[in-house]
Amino acid sequence: MEEFRSIVVDAVVWKLAVNRQLTPDDFDYPNAAGQGCFLKPSARQTFIKALEEKLNSAIAHPVTGTPLDYRRCMEYQVQHLSQVIRGIDANYQAMVLR
Repeated sequence: MEEFRSIVVDAVVWKLAVNRQLTPDDFDYPNAAGQGCFLKPSARQTFIKALEEKLNSAIAHPVTGTPLDYRRCMEYQVQHLSQVIRGIDANYQAMVLR
């Protein structure tokens, strides 16, 4: 869900870049137009480890105050969206951190 991109994925990418845990040498660059730029296997492991640490880190859900990790917050938001779609809840309230 888009509301988690910046607070989870972007935060992980910035942390890895600022702390120089990932550098330009960690990428395989395209040889021709139309080809992708990919993380090398060791860098991919670094990214996944950092992402898992972020997903497992504890926070208080900003709407309910319930202590959860980011992974459980995503599940909570999916359930909430489902309830809005089914007409159980009137409005969707996005998870926004300040």
